Amino acid sequence: MDDGQSLIFTFLPEDTVDPNFAQRVIDLVIAHSGEVISVRLNASRQSQLARIDNESRNAFGKLQEAELLKANFDQFERSLSNMPEPDLVSDTETLDPDRAADLIVAQLT
Repeated sequence: MDDGQSLIFTFLPEDTVDPNFAQRVIDLVIAHSGEVISVRLNASRQSQLARIDNESRNAFGKLQEAELLKANFDQFERSLSNMPEPDLVSDTETLDPDRAADLIVAQLT
């Protein structure tokens, strides 16, 4: 890792991922004198289902099948419980994307 390099790493834990994966990534970054600031974006199941077919999701190759999302809700929540505590939590139901981004930037600076 080069000094001064930044990385935004997005991750949704699920059952096929080792529960210790996130902590191993954090430990690796810190071992190389890096800094990790974690942000958790929260949205209720209802909100996620309401957004599932948004065109913007398609543009980024994200899941667009409501039934598949419903089938995986429980395992996503189980996997999230293994994640390290975030530095910042953003409720994406109450904040529009620009305001959420502003809060994240403020945390980073």
